[in-house]
Amino acid sequence: MSDASEKPRADVGEDETRPAAASVTNGLKLLEPLADVSAGTWLGLLLAGAGVGLFVGQCAFAPSLALFAADNGVARESRLGMLLFSGMGAVLALGISSAWALRKNGPTAVATCLAQALRLLAPLGLSALIPGLFSRSAWKDRELWLLAAVLGFALLFERFVRSALLGLSGTQQRWAPKDSRATLVRFAPPVLLAILVGYYCVYVSHLTIVNHHKLATSNADMAEFDSLFFNALHGHPFRSPVIEGDLEDWTALKVHAEFGLYFLLPFYALKPGPETLLQIQAALVGLSAVPFYQLARRRVGDWGALIVAFAFLQTRAVQRPNFYELHFTPLGMFFVAWLFVCLDWCAVACTMVVTTCLLHGGVARIRPR
Repeated sequence: MSDASEKPRADVGEDETRPAAASVTNGLKLLEPLADVSAGTWLGLLLAGAGVGLFVGQCAFAPSLALFAADNGVARESRLGMLLFSGMGAVLALGISSAWALRKNGPTAVATCLAQALRLLAPLGLSALIPGLFSRSAWKDRELWLLAAVLGFALLFERFVRSALLGLSGTQQRWAPKDSRATLVRFAPPVLLAILVGYYCVYVSHLTIVNHHKLATSNADMAEFDSLFFNALHGHPFRSPVIEGDLEDWTALKVHAEFGLYFLLPFYALKPGPETLLQIQAALVGLSAVPFYQLARRRVGDWGALIVAFAFLQTRAVQRPNFYELHFTPLGMFFVAWLFVCLDWCAVACTMVVTTCLLHGGVARIRPR
């Protein structure tokens, strides 16, 4: 009787362990495609997630980013908090990317999805370097090292963003409409760019004229350049009596050797005055977004280029010079941008023409002894 009673108990134990073993086996089968993913992809996802976590940790735990960026001098608690956030970011990046990739069928599809996730996360991983780069006091007396660091960051960021946007553009092409709406999608970015540039030129020129009428000028450059343009229009090249009281022609070359003014003189002749100069400056700064759009369009597509042009016009370094009277330095960004476009197109003739327009007082500055 004892043997007969023990046998059913053994069968019951085996029946209870079979579902658990089957669930473990099925779980391992689901994770099998992850074994075919390259180690480089896993390492890239790990570093990208850790970079995002470190960025959040720096903003949350570092009381002095300058001290942390200069010599890694932070308290032990803050250091542990940043390491914790960095580890959490790495775990989340690996977990979310793996869960998203496992929705696909087949090891090849899983590896492709994880590679795409890496392309999207790679630009965010560089965010860990942003607090240190924007901490000005940490780079005191080390400006050359700061320029080298910013250059390296910009090159890496451009490379990663370009790869991410190309991956997104490939996805958008699969979803692109096949009917007449494709024509609208094709011409929408240039039309939006024209509206954006036109709005900037009109609105910013209006604000600069209002600023001028409020007597908010901070130096004599507006009067000097208005006198230069007015005298050049009436046959007196480079004469500006308001500079040093010289009434002779060519005497202004010792202060403002702005040969580019003859390129702008026909527009000034439409309505001579300081308001026209401010409108010309706002127009050229706004139109500088067009060559940036052309440069970005060949790399990140139409919509990505539109975002680049919009970001360019929103930059403070682009907007602020419009309100600092008239100078040829902000006007030069238009010609410099087209110079890069010409170099990108390998058009030597156009490059020479644009380079000629860049000759102004910043290069040729003559002062008598």
